[in-house]
Amino acid sequence: MDTSILFMFTMAAVLMLCVVVLEMWLKGRRQSGILTYWYAGFGNLWRYFTWCKDSKEEENTFESHSFRVKDNRQDSTSLCTSPNCIRCSRNLEILSTALTRLSYYITKSPNTEVQGDQSAQNEYHSLVADIKKSLDYAKNREGKESVKSLIPDSVSEASDSSSVLKSMPVESSLRPLVLQLSGLREQEFWPHTEFSALIALRQAWKHIMLEFVHLYKSPFPETQRLWKTNATVDGTWEIAQLVDQGRTTKAAEFCPLTMDLLKQIPDFLSDCYFGDASFSIVHPGTSIATHCGSTNCRIRCHLGLQVPQDLCTLTVGDRNRCWEEGEIICFDDAYPHSVRHHGGVESGFRAVFMIDLWHPDVSPAQREMIRYAFSP
Repeated sequence: MDTSILFMFTMAAVLMLCVVVLEMWLKGRRQSGILTYWYAGFGNLWRYFTWCKDSKEEENTFESHSFRVKDNRQDSTSLCTSPNCIRCSRNLEILSTALTRLSYYITKSPNTEVQGDQSAQNEYHSLVADIKKSLDYAKNREGKESVKSLIPDSVSEASDSSSVLKSMPVESSLRPLVLQLSGLREQEFWPHTEFSALIALRQAWKHIMLEFVHLYKSPFPETQRLWKTNATVDGTWEIAQLVDQGRTTKAAEFCPLTMDLLKQIPDFLSDCYFGDASFSIVHPGTSIATHCGSTNCRIRCHLGLQVPQDLCTLTVGDRNRCWEEGEIICFDDAYPHSVRHHGGVESGFRAVFMIDLWHPDVSPAQREMIRYAFSP
């Protein structure tokens, strides 16, 4: 064998051994130094090359998931056109399936202890009733893409839909598009101290920022395709989902440190249609119209990654907040909410890491039942 070829093979073997040793050491230590960044970078590069061979098969899948948001100022729900969206397209199907699953939850699930627990039985029957009410509501508004259909004819011609929303009773204005649980506290914003596990997220926000930059600035088409671009009347916003309606996506493979952090948050709404984790970008001059989330059983959290100071506003109900880099905003996205980037091109985009947590009033038994009924 040629000496140069033998030398190349030897060096390659030594390099691979070093990588394996380094990976084992980092997984054991998980320290925050520069080696951790190298580990993430080399890991992501390796995932890219191993993924490229399947890129042709995946191409149609990613394109079919992209969508544009209908951003009509008279459409306060801003429904998308994605055929897979449980909020906009599959709500009737999801609710009907949930009722079917719950019909044999007690007898056929591993949670047979519910049968002897009166409190759990009460929660079970309450959940079934809430799903039935939500299904009736969804059927009544089928074919209508706006809560404006709930407004009486005498005020339906109002020019300012936001003022109409404020004048509506809470029962109709605070109405998520899929599931509404009864008995939960209702408030627009929640202190992040309500969720102690978010401390780890705040402490590691620069690590998350690093993986966000890697994912967003990647020159590879297969990585760029992970981002969905949404057009509005005023500007654009983009999103890359790591967890999409309870399912881990390809994008998660490029963000191993971020995904490890999610596993350390016990309140993260995982294995359920209502749980998402994503990077969200809003470009300068963009307005995202007032819309409501899919359920009130979750609290949505935004970790500021890149935020032009005092130029970006989150409006929930009639209350406003501004993001800060490294800080977390928690809010109930069942309330009508909107986003506005007031800055010019020179101000740069607003970027946040967004995750969904269980509402604090949802009991462990309810969480288990909801996961069972709404598992993806």
